[in-house]
Amino acid sequence: MNINDLLWMGVITFGLLVVLTAAELIKKYTKLNPEIPRKTVHLFSGLLALPMPYIFQSIFPVLILTGGFLIVLVISARTKMLSSIHGVERVSAGAFLYPLILFLLFLLSKEQPLFFVIPVLILLLSDSLAAIVGKYYGQMKYTVSGGGRTLEGSSVFFIVTFIAVHIILLLSNVTTRVDSLLIAVLIAILVTGIEAISYGGWDNMFVPIGSYFFIHKLVGLSSAHLLLYLFIAGVLLVICFVPYTYKHFSIGGSISIFLIGLVFIILGGLSWFLPQALLYAGYSLPSLIKGRQIENLSTSKHPKYTLRRILSISLPSILVLFLHSQTGWSGWYSTYFVTVGAQLAILWNLQNDQWKDVKYTGRSEISWVSILLALLGAILPVIILFFLIEQVPLLTWISITAAGFLAYIIYTLYFRLLQIKMKCPNCGIISDNLTHCETQTIYYSGFKGMSFNLGFFTSVTFSTTMWLGVQVFVK
Repeated sequence: MNINDLLWMGVITFGLLVVLTAAELIKKYTKLNPEIPRKTVHLFSGLLALPMPYIFQSIFPVLILTGGFLIVLVISARTKMLSSIHGVERVSAGAFLYPLILFLLFLLSKEQPLFFVIPVLILLLSDSLAAIVGKYYGQMKYTVSGGGRTLEGSSVFFIVTFIAVHIILLLSNVTTRVDSLLIAVLIAILVTGIEAISYGGWDNMFVPIGSYFFIHKLVGLSSAHLLLYLFIAGVLLVICFVPYTYKHFSIGGSISIFLIGLVFIILGGLSWFLPQALLYAGYSLPSLIKGRQIENLSTSKHPKYTLRRILSISLPSILVLFLHSQTGWSGWYSTYFVTVGAQLAILWNLQNDQWKDVKYTGRSEISWVSILLALLGAILPVIILFFLIEQVPLLTWISITAAGFLAYIIYTLYFRLLQIKMKCPNCGIISDNLTHCETQTIYYSGFKGMSFNLGFFTSVTFSTTMWLGVQVFVK
């Protein structure tokens, strides 16, 4: 660090102290909603951070500033100070994620300040204005995984994001006018969806990170590519939201599947999108062949595709996709097929008990039928890999299938030993849901917090990690 870095650190620190003091005074001497002083800190601290890529050449000043701010937030939360930030009724991790994401974006953007400025500007402008509009003027409400949203707030988020991205791209001269318009629309669609399904303050992490990856990918593409992505977005919108009208998807499930499809198309292309489409299209394939429906997983009051379930299913694949988009390592693609095979191996087994009229939403025993289903689920992605990639060694196919089957074994053990099971007093169904048939369920067995979604994610992630180890250390 040099004297110039120290001076700028002093200016930013002083500015942050002014913002925090002003927010505390607003909170103490006015009767405004607690969200107002909180969003004031959110907005102006972001404005102070915007010029950092232009004034700091090293990561150390940024690390000191963001790390110091995080320490202040942690101490103030424990000592019940800074009520302007922590004085909200809802539980939120957003305040603590804010300095972390600023440092991460600075680290990722490196010599490309534009990729820092756009995500931060979306976070501080779109999020702040949408929260205020939704709080004071929101009438058309919808709920995503227990979190309240309003159509008015989401609309403001979309409009502000579109304007911000469009203007910055125009001023930076990195794209043509038409391309900046198309990119702004795509980014606004994507991050508005991400903000809608994020809860607990995690939008402070997912919105800017998503913005960074999308901007990084979209800038430089031709107008034809961008128009194709917009067309695909429209098609996915219809595909995902028509089933919602029949209560097959929750609203959060519809938004998340729409986003997942669009993310895989944009960041991975058709070769990454097709296996993910297969995963959802083949979700209930064994039951359809058997001619039986999974009633306790898909009823009008309990849609099969909920936000939490979809995230637990898709998150390992999404992480692999993001790592691939950043590193370009060829091994990520076979790793992706491991995650899809592992997911199908578990999901298809969840239907086995349904055929025998056992009222469970998870696996309860190992049998030759369950083993066969797990193997078929793990093999199916390998068959697709055969058509997408030529000259794949036989040992690779066997290893991918084995890794997918391993996830089924891990989840079966998890279900037996750890997963919490609740029993419905009305119908007798045993699941990990706290309510069923509009009645509170009764504890049956397992440990609190050990849900199906957690077990699913852990099992798939473990098998994927094992496959990565094979690729890195064995080969």
